[in-house]
Amino acid sequence: MLIKERYRLLKQIGQGGFSKTFLATDEGKSPAVACVVQQFWLQNQTPETFVQKAQILKELGKHLVKFCS
Repeated sequence: MLIKERYRLLKQIGQGGFSKTFLATDEGKSPAVACVVQQFWLQNQTPETFVQKAQILKELGKHLVKFCS
């Protein structure tokens, strides 16, 4: 599956009460770069929970960039 004509989902690697997590590639980069895509179920979350999750993912993203560099 290709999302936004950029992110190709390769396989599901996790699922929880609020989301599914997929291993993906970012085909908008040259060469394509491995990444993770999360699909959120907003009906199961309060706005506060969603914001907290987004902040956690932002922090993880900073560490992932350092790890992959």
